[in-house]
Amino acid sequence: MTAPTRAAALATVHELEKSLAHWEGELARHRADERTLRDRVGADALADSAAGEATLAELAQVQNRVAMAQSAIEAAGPKLHEARLAVLEIDAQAFDRVAEAAAKRLKRHQARTEELVAALRDHEGDFVPRVELEAMIAMLEHRLPAHESTPKSWELQLDVDRGRLRATLLRDVIEGREPETRLTEMQSIQDGTVLGLTLPEMLPEAIFGPKAVVPCTFHVRRVDAARSEVEQLEELLAEDLDAKLRPVEENIAKLRELRADRARRRDTRRGDLAEIDQKISQAGVYREQLRGEHEALPARIADAKRRLAELTGGA
Repeated sequence: MTAPTRAAALATVHELEKSLAHWEGELARHRADERTLRDRVGADALADSAAGEATLAELAQVQNRVAMAQSAIEAAGPKLHEARLAVLEIDAQAFDRVAEAAAKRLKRHQARTEELVAALRDHEGDFVPRVELEAMIAMLEHRLPAHESTPKSWELQLDVDRGRLRATLLRDVIEGREPETRLTEMQSIQDGTVLGLTLPEMLPEAIFGPKAVVPCTFHVRRVDAARSEVEQLEELLAEDLDAKLRPVEENIAKLRELRADRARRRDTRRGDLAEIDQKISQAGVYREQLRGEHEALPARIADAKRRLAELTGGA
């Protein structure tokens, strides 16, 4: 039997998601009808026993529909989960093939390199090329070599390692493990990358980003944080700026009155006036800071929404 393509597997996911959403909508509708009928049945029975019985019969039908919708949802859940994991396994197998092809290229390249190095050693004598030594040290430290010209073998090895790692990350999710744990353990002590990539760059799109089929915890946390930022900024924008500025304005007015009073007094020292002037200036700076922060909020909200859309695809 031919294995399903990713497109076919994804279509199955979308169909099951659509079916689940339908039955969830049906369940909500039938439960609302059930509440309405429960509230009505007593009044109908008091008015007319036949009407009460009819309402009871209708209520029983609605309760059956509620049970049917619940059963459909319970049946769809595991199937949807299995379909989503099937997409991840297809992607994992694709990364397996990428890594395998890269490994073959690396093997051919290494064979040719060994031939050339052997010829050079025959000519020059035993030595360790600087770039080879740096590459070995960098590999131990989970980072890219520091020299500007990266050996081709290193790039080929990265293709192998990245393909294998991405396949492993997908299977971590399939088997109920959190891929972020593995990535954290592999992060470079130098710049926090994994095999030269950031965590979002390393995570496959099936578990991170707007096309995630089974979002990993790292993705969920990023989305939650982005949504929270948007909500907090919108709450700040909704605050009354005049109410925030009023205490500052009142403080400035009191300071100015105090300065005028001190200026009229002969026993006032010049340093006292300078101190009041400084407080007035500081309050004025704070007032302008509040205004500036408020005026900047629309742009900050737009930027936060853009970052959220990058994670969710606008959903």
